[in-house]
Amino acid sequence: MKTDTKIRCLATCVTATAICATPTAVAEVAEVAADAGAVIVVDKLQFPEAPLFVNDQLHWVEYASNRLMRLDGETRTVLHEQVGCGHNGLALSPNKLLVVICYESNEILYLDLDGNVVERIDADVHGERFNHPNDIVFTDDGGAYITTSGPFVAEAKQIVGGVYFRAPGAAGFVEVADDVHFGNGIVVINGGNTLLVSEHNANRILSFDIEDDGTLSNRQLFVRMTDLLPGPAQPSIWLGPDGMKVDSQGNIFVAYYMGGHVVKMSSEGKFLQSFEIPGIAVTNLTFYPDDSSMYVAAVEDVTGAPYHGSIWKIDLNDQ
Repeated sequence: MKTDTKIRCLATCVTATAICATPTAVAEVAEVAADAGAVIVVDKLQFPEAPLFVNDQLHWVEYASNRLMRLDGETRTVLHEQVGCGHNGLALSPNKLLVVICYESNEILYLDLDGNVVERIDADVHGERFNHPNDIVFTDDGGAYITTSGPFVAEAKQIVGGVYFRAPGAAGFVEVADDVHFGNGIVVINGGNTLLVSEHNANRILSFDIEDDGTLSNRQLFVRMTDLLPGPAQPSIWLGPDGMKVDSQGNIFVAYYMGGHVVKMSSEGKFLQSFEIPGIAVTNLTFYPDDSSMYVAAVEDVTGAPYHGSIWKIDLNDQ
C-alpha cells in the first residue's frame, strides 16, 4: 500500500507534537471512556472513518485499506474496494445511494446498496479536478455539499480547501466557497438555512447562510474549538474539528481529531458536553436511528500502519 498524505502526516504528528497520544495517554483516555460506558463494536480497523446506519446496519469506510464495509451480524462484509481511493467520507443520498468520498483519487462515488458504482465524478462542472474531497452532506431536497481539503501536509503553502454544491438533478458540482483551511466535516442546521464547515487546520468551524439556489453567503466564524475545550491556542496543525453530525434535537456533535473527544454543542455554538474517546484521532460519528446511542470512529494506534482503530458505541441515555 502506498503511503498516502494523511497517513504520512499522522506519522509525522506522532513525533512532532505533544498533542499526539503516547501509549500511556491512550490507556488513560481508554480508562475514562470505559467508565463512561463506551463499548467496542468493531476493532482492528485500518483508519476508520464515517460510520453510517443504513437499514439498521452499520456501515463505515477505512481510509488505509481503501474499503467500504458493512457489519452483517458479526461478519464484516467488504462492499467496495478500490486501490488508491482513500475512502474517507460516506453518506446516504435521498434516493438511497451510498456516496463515498475518495480523498486520494479525488473522486465522488455513487454506489447502490450492494456496493456497485453507478456514478463517478472527479471534477466540477467546469472540468476542474477536485483537490482532495473530504466529506459530504445532503439537503432535504436532494442537494449535496462536499468539502475539499487539499493535501494533509504541514508544509502546505496555500489554503486551497473549499465547498462545492450539487443542486438536485444537476449534472455536477459547482464551487460555492473557497479559502477554507483544510475543509473537513460538514452539516446543515437551522432547518436547512445554515451550513457549518470544519476548518480543520484553523481549529474552528465556519458558518454560511444557504441561499435558495444553494449558493452560500454571510461567511462567519461559528466557533473556535478551544472556546469549547480550553487549552493551548493551537498546539498542533493536526488538532482540529473533523466529522460532524446533528441529532434530532438540533444539537451538533463534533469529532475532535487528535483531541480524543466528541464535543456536543447547541445550534448556537454553546458547549453542552464532551465525550472522551479511547482513540486520540477521532474522525467521525453517527447515531443509531433513534438517537439512543452514538457510534464513534477513531484511530487508536497512531504510531504506524495500518493505523488500527475502532468504532465505539456510547449509550446516550446514560449520559
